[in-house]
Amino acid sequence: MTAPQTSLRQVHIDKVQALFSEAPSLNDVATDSAQAYLDLHFTGRNYLAARLYVVAPTGPYRSLADKVLERLAAASPTLLVAQYHQVMQRVREIYVPGGPSLDDIELLINHCGTELLRLYAQRLQAWWREAVPVNMTRWGYLSDELLELLYDATPPAGMTQARFDAVFPRSTLHARRPNRMWSANSLALKVQTVHVRQPAQMLPLLLFSQPNVAGLWLFDPATGVQALDNLDALQVLLPSYTHLTQWFTADALGDPFDALAASYLQRQLLDIASLNPKVPRPLAEYQQLLGMITDSHRWFVPPVSERQQYWLDKLPLWLAHADADACIAYAQLLQALVLDRRQHGTANFLEDIPTLQGYANEHLQTCLRKLPKAATLTPEDVSLTFEQVIAAAVPVPGGFTAGEVHRIDVSLTELALENLAGFPYTVKAIHPAWLSYESLKACVTQVDVGQAYPALLKKHLIDDSTEVARRGLRFSQQLRIQLPMQALEWQLKGEHGLSREGFRRLRAALQATAAERKVHGQGMALWPLAFKATATSTADTVTNMFIIGPQQGEAGCHLLYRPLFEPPLLEFATLDALFEAIKLPGAVQESVLTWIPSRRQAVYANGGFREPHVRHFLVGDEFTRFEKPAPAQLSKTVAEADPAQQLFAATAQALVTLADRQSVSNAEQRWAGLKQLGWLLFGTLQPLLSGPLMLAGWLVQLLDSAEQDIIALQGTDQQARNAALLDMLVNLMVIVAHQSTPHDGQQHLELEHPVFAPKVEPPAVLPTKIAAPAQFIAPASWANSRNTLTPQLQARLRALSLKSFPKPWPKALPGAEPSGPRQGLLRVQQQWQALVRGQQFRVRMEQDRVRVVSADGQRLGPWLK
Repeated sequence: MTAPQTSLRQVHIDKVQALFSEAPSLNDVATDSAQAYLDLHFTGRNYLAARLYVVAPTGPYRSLADKVLERLAAASPTLLVAQYHQVMQRVREIYVPGGPSLDDIELLINHCGTELLRLYAQRLQAWWREAVPVNMTRWGYLSDELLELLYDATPPAGMTQARFDAVFPRSTLHARRPNRMWSANSLALKVQTVHVRQPAQMLPLLLFSQPNVAGLWLFDPATGVQALDNLDALQVLLPSYTHLTQWFTADALGDPFDALAASYLQRQLLDIASLNPKVPRPLAEYQQLLGMITDSHRWFVPPVSERQQYWLDKLPLWLAHADADACIAYAQLLQALVLDRRQHGTANFLEDIPTLQGYANEHLQTCLRKLPKAATLTPEDVSLTFEQVIAAAVPVPGGFTAGEVHRIDVSLTELALENLAGFPYTVKAIHPAWLSYESLKACVTQVDVGQAYPALLKKHLIDDSTEVARRGLRFSQQLRIQLPMQALEWQLKGEHGLSREGFRRLRAALQATAAERKVHGQGMALWPLAFKATATSTADTVTNMFIIGPQQGEAGCHLLYRPLFEPPLLEFATLDALFEAIKLPGAVQESVLTWIPSRRQAVYANGGFREPHVRHFLVGDEFTRFEKPAPAQLSKTVAEADPAQQLFAATAQALVTLADRQSVSNAEQRWAGLKQLGWLLFGTLQPLLSGPLMLAGWLVQLLDSAEQDIIALQGTDQQARNAALLDMLVNLMVIVAHQSTPHDGQQHLELEHPVFAPKVEPPAVLPTKIAAPAQFIAPASWANSRNTLTPQLQARLRALSLKSFPKPWPKALPGAEPSGPRQGLLRVQQQWQALVRGQQFRVRMEQDRVRVVSADGQRLGPWLK
């Protein structure tokens, strides 16, 4: 059980985050915008924005960039006052008056501050297209990594790896584009993009489908690949991405992964545009908002559904605050629990065997029916009041005993169970009053729970070999899930000395094969707790108590496992520390002595672990000198059998021995130990078997708190309740895994089983699917990350051409502007035209940029450089 390696998915994500980790800063854009203003309005003056400062008598020197940023934050014009403010230039290490006039600087600050968010958006676009090694842009690198994420995605639940490879073959979708004309669309695979009508944007999703094959596949870089029956299934998912009313799909033009990458830039630009510069806010808030907007971490974190958020809010603190390793381990155990319930339902190893309380209640009911006037009573209707006298340590004069008298109220069933552990108190009252204590005592004696119930267990858990095999298998399956879950909970709560290493050793030691029973390459084992009174004596084994630790050697922590005691697990730093806890008088030693064979108890009791009572004095030995016995030693024998099966057999045998009455005091001690567990005969596992849902602890509390909110948990339909429970466990697994690795919550889970297929509850109002608008052009449809038009785009561009020229192509259109911002453009009847690679196009001027349009001006083409 070694730590898992970084997944391929995480490798790709790490590359993207490294590439996008240093987005442009607002301060740099403020400085550059001020410099551009100076260059435009003060040509030839060689002013440097980074060296210009505004000074006030009562304040510090403020750089030009600082003043621009303050103007943005204030959302109101900056006013500079003559004779109060002054413009200074930094020359080496000193400041001297100089630079533009105060009025000019005021105009600069107000202009640049007002335009700063728009200029930041422009800088961000340029940064995305900035060349980075080797001969690529950030846009291009992101596009490549998104394609790799598709290849390395985990197949959706219910889809084999072979089928996944057949749908997304690398022979069709190349790992790296074979050439600049590459396109993902082919006869065997259709790719579509998903768009929102208002505000116009592409969602970071791709849809794949195959001709004549039902269904389609949704690729979301945050969640991987998901199989969908149809587009209606997608419609239910969309509200988790954004607030929308209308959406549509469109065939991907060119490289769909370039478009997918560009959708993240488009989202960033829309988020920046949503910041209202007329609303004042602290500069730190602006920086925080822009940092969040440009954080590539968000691209790969799946959205938490409304139902998952509901369960997330209800997580206990010990799990909500758990570290990544603990979350991974707990998610894996929840996954195993889901699969176990999916396969076996509510079947458990104690099926058709009543609980101890249930057995006592049923047979006491039979006895009550035979009593006059008691036929309609149940054992719970009968209550008895006893008095317990707690005497003081010092007697008082007159021979009387001083102390306190405690009243104890029990039902008839409770009396039958209490008698098992000894109940020497005096009855004072009975309800109903007409019942006699003798008749009730006779019922308890007749039922004889202490003999009859162990006999019932022996019949089902030991004598019937077929039943034993079936029940033992279910016990093993449940133990390997539930005991580690309980141990990890205790570790996170800081209870019973449990450490993370102890949890790992326990979890490994319970596995079925030797290969699975390893922690950091070291084999773990479970063996019976046993002692040797002398070096040559036979080992004395403690019934149903075990040690968990390394199979070879004694290094590291060890655990004492006592299934029939509370707490069942205790961890110690070393094996010696564990043995020392047994040697010390107290609860641990008492529990051990209780389950040592009665004929050997005297050897170890009363200090016998340190000095075993193994010497016997005979007549004539009065003057013989004896050596002091050496301390008892632990005995270690590791069996080859499945550890969980050993535990099942040992626990069943221990419960059957409860009927042994060779020593009344010993039997009462053993039943008293079970009383501490609430009469739960299988300790840690027993609570999971009480009730149809088979849950315990915090999961039961979680269900109880959710019953008011989840309709399926409110009714009596057992199938619906089980389905709701399974849904709860799956959602808990997802959110706990999400806590460990938000980018890749599935990394440490195996989710091929259909039970793990995402289930989405339809929102109250579904968005409406519409047809793609006429002449729709996707935002990135005329661009790609490699600055190359694919054959598809070239064909679309030729359709916009007004005229084609034969080679050799002319260098310019006759009569075109010879210089200036419109150099190379030809003015023809109130419209502009341009020559591009031997083609003459109509163009449009937009924000000092030139864009190709159709002859009628209705269809948009690419931007010109």
